[in-house]
Amino acid sequence: IGSYKFETKLFFPEDIFYKIIEVRLSKVNEILEKEYKNRVKRKYPWNKKLVIIAADHPARGVTKIGSNNIAIGDRHEYLGRILRVLTLDQVDGIMTTPDIMDDLFILNYLFKQLGGKSFLDNKILIGSTNRGGLLGSPYEMYDPVTAYTIDDIRKLKLDGAKMMVRLDFETKMAKYSQRTLALCSKMIRRCNESNIPSFIEALPVTRDQDSNYTVNKNTEAIIKTIGIATALGV
Repeated sequence: IGSYKFETKLFFPEDIFYKIIEVRLSKVNEILEKEYKNRVKRKYPWNKKLVIIAADHPARGVTKIGSNNIAIGDRHEYLGRILRVLTLDQVDGIMTTPDIMDDLFILNYLFKQLGGKSFLDNKILIGSTNRGGLLGSPYEMYDPVTAYTIDDIRKLKLDGAKMMVRLDFETKMAKYSQRTLALCSKMIRRCNESNIPSFIEALPVTRDQDSNYTVNKNTEAIIKTIGIATALGV
C-alpha cells in the first residue's frame, strides 16, 4: 500500500463521534431497541469463508499495539477503524462486546437519519461473552462472563456467541483453565438450546518467569487443545 496512511478524522470526523454521547444522553434505549429489532439479518447457513472483525480486546485489558501500551484505548481511533473495515462489502461482520455493538448501532441510526443506507444490514453480528480473564492479573486463566450472556444474545437476536478458553497445561493455574472450560461448555449448551451458533477461541498457553502468558504454538499442544474444544457441550 506504499505510503498510504488511514486518517481517522477524515473518515470519521470528531463531531460525528461526539454525537454518540448526545444519543446516549437522550432516548438511547428506545433508539437501540428499534435498531436491533429492525436489522436485516443474513440468512443462515452462511458461506464457510467468512471475514469477521474481532473487536473485544479492550474488555479484557488488552490495549497494546507494538510499543504503544494504550493504542486501542483511543475510542475515536478504534471505532473509526472498525467502521472503515466493517462497511466494506468484503467483510462479513464483527465479533465484539456490548459497548462497541451499541455504538455501532447508534452510528448506524445517525447515518440513516442523514439519508444513508444501513451498514449493519446483512452483516453477521457476534456477541463476545467471557472477558473476565484480565490481562496480567494473578488468576488470568479464570475467564468469567462479563460482556454478553447467552440470554442477551438471544434477546437482541444477534447472530452468534463467542467465548474463549486458554489452556494452561503446565502450572497450578490450570485449575482456572478448567473452570473456564466448564463455563464454556455450559454456554455452548445454552446456545444449542436457542439455536445460536457458538464460536470458541481455544488456545494453549505458556506462562513465563514474569507470569505473562503467550500462545503455545507447539503442534502437540494445539492438537490437544482442538480435541478438548471440539468435545465441549452437546
